[in-house]
Amino acid sequence: MFVDLAEAGFAGTEVAGWYPSKKETKEKADAAGLTIVAQWFSSFIVRDGVEAIILDFRATCEYLRYLGATRIVVSEQTGSVQGVRDIYIFDNKPVLKDEEWPVLTQGLNKLGEIAHKYGLDLVYHHHLGTVIQTKDETLRLLELTDPDKVSLLFDTGHAFVGDGDVIGLLRLEHLPLIGALAPVVRACAWAGRRLAACILQRVFEPLVIAATVPLLVSQKLPT
Repeated sequence: MFVDLAEAGFAGTEVAGWYPSKKETKEKADAAGLTIVAQWFSSFIVRDGVEAIILDFRATCEYLRYLGATRIVVSEQTGSVQGVRDIYIFDNKPVLKDEEWPVLTQGLNKLGEIAHKYGLDLVYHHHLGTVIQTKDETLRLLELTDPDKVSLLFDTGHAFVGDGDVIGLLRLEHLPLIGALAPVVRACAWAGRRLAACILQRVFEPLVIAATVPLLVSQKLPT
């Protein structure tokens, strides 16, 4: 796989739980000339409390430091319905209560501090079917976290399908091909289609062309 990625022109990749041992992963990535960038970490800060996940988080950070990565991707999965086929994510996604916001954001700040000790930046991935899906939820998360400890992994696909307002979140003048997505997303929403059905309708395909790799941006978004 690493050779295939290199031959396709990629300079780096994320890793996942099904990759081989860290030693073998590093050897194969180095041999292919690939940089290991990051790995996803599912947090359950609201459900379990941040202290309950710190041990696993440290282990992931140590693993990424060994591989030479620079970031750890975190997404809060309390109540997540992203993998449930019969859930309509536009109406039935989990929503944080007011008292749960400081639990999540303070927990993320703590994880960000820990990540720095391993030479990593914590980048938060807003994701469909989770407590941070929409533009307003994403902006609120950024407002309530420390920009020195938590940054945003800006994903055009999840931003657009989440509530259609990519421009409002990133505040850019132009992103190509977003308009091509609108009819498909609106049709999926109108018909009450599940996330899996939207994907089968090739809803992400234009965004793969527009932005092959999600942008890693800081919290200090332009005004």
